[in-house]
Amino acid sequence: MGDVIMEKGFSVTAIETVVGEDSKFELAKNSPDRLQLTSTSAVVQAAMLAAFLVDGAVNPETEGNTGMIKRVPAFESGPGQNHQYAGKYRVNRIATQRNPDTGAEYLEVFLVDGNDAELFCKVDDPLLSQLLVAAFVFRDTSPGHKLLLYARIQNNNRNLIGVRLGEPSPTW
Repeated sequence: MGDVIMEKGFSVTAIETVVGEDSKFELAKNSPDRLQLTSTSAVVQAAMLAAFLVDGAVNPETEGNTGMIKRVPAFESGPGQNHQYAGKYRVNRIATQRNPDTGAEYLEVFLVDGNDAELFCKVDDPLLSQLLVAAFVFRDTSPGHKLLLYARIQNNNRNLIGVRLGEPSPTW
């Protein structure tokens, strides 16, 4: 069976990335039903993240009958931000750091829950880093539209291992 082209006009309602797993994208079109697609590609994630942030209508192509995104064709900015930005944290500050022993670079993020003190987290994963930098850049996109996120953190070493942007999920 050949490649499947999804119906046009889907809005990206949520993006979820966890270390060691495929990125997950929830899509909707004039319905409460959600379609979930996946990808391991940083390029696909960047395009789907852009669609989420600008409310673009996407038409992702998948590999056969799988839910794995192969290609994201051209799309434009949408009419406005219709997203439900649910979450506990906002990204207050970001920094980069290099391990002096290995030379490996990583992202440092400082999350805030309401008016609480900052929570420092280390991010080694490039896909998570991409989502967190976008959450930082777009954190105050317009009045009443704070870009909040859910986060999974390993408390012993403050490694941030998962992020969800967009609509809430019962598993987060």
